[in-house]
Amino acid sequence: MTLIAYSEANGFVTDLREWAPDMDYGTLHELAHQWWGNVYGANMQGRQLLNEGLAQYSTFMAFKEYADAKYLRRILADTHNAYLDARSRETIAELPVFKTEDQGHISYNKAPLALFALQELIGADKVNGALRAYHARFVDMKPPFPTSLDLLEELRKAAGPEHQQWITDQFQRIMLYDTAVDSVSVQAQDDGYAVTVDISAHQYEADAQGRESEVPLDTWFEVAIFPESALPLAEQEPLYRSFHKLHGGTQQLVLRVAGRPATVAVDPYYLMLDRKRANNKRAVTE
Repeated sequence: MTLIAYSEANGFVTDLREWAPDMDYGTLHELAHQWWGNVYGANMQGRQLLNEGLAQYSTFMAFKEYADAKYLRRILADTHNAYLDARSRETIAELPVFKTEDQGHISYNKAPLALFALQELIGADKVNGALRAYHARFVDMKPPFPTSLDLLEELRKAAGPEHQQWITDQFQRIMLYDTAVDSVSVQAQDDGYAVTVDISAHQYEADAQGRESEVPLDTWFEVAIFPESALPLAEQEPLYRSFHKLHGGTQQLVLRVAGRPATVAVDPYYLMLDRKRANNKRAVTE
């Protein structure tokens, strides 16, 4: 038996009528602490990745497994936007994820978003396998307690050589992106449609004071094509959805879909920290 502390303002008055039935975000988050509390990190920089970051990630994964996809996509968008909004008001210094202390926008927002994006990129089985290995190494251990570098070690083992830089960028540096769908053209074919997409992409590294400089880009972004629908993109199922490695500057993709395309989007589900979301999607016009 155990006890989960839960304030009345955060739980008892929660209205779930516009949310996933029987899935209260706050309850899931606090329950996740019961698992990760057995491998609580050393009292040093990075401990909140191991505490709040992992609890938030577990909450995301519960929604991925048991709720309609639109609720998870709403969570991801809110998490993404909350981080960007909070960092714009940072008064001391921003730290990368692996050094996060008590900066909530990093430990509650950026850290779990990076973990979730990694499992979308390389597969949930690999990331969850890395988390099991980390848990097994440190569960109920005596000092020395684990650090964020121990968690990254397991993630790097699971990710393989081609994703090492991605882990460095998301967890050990402060990276921001600007991707745009510049143009879209469509050609009907016997088996569907060929969609030609011109994309521009840029990557910026920020220092602790928020100063940004553009750095070479060579990383993975999800690209999706959506059908005609009156629903917002978060509530649609795409005709096409896959990761593509984008480079700095402009590039062209030729994608094929069976159904008639209506909208093309880069990073439609807010996995990467893109500063300008308005240009990430473009309607198909003929």
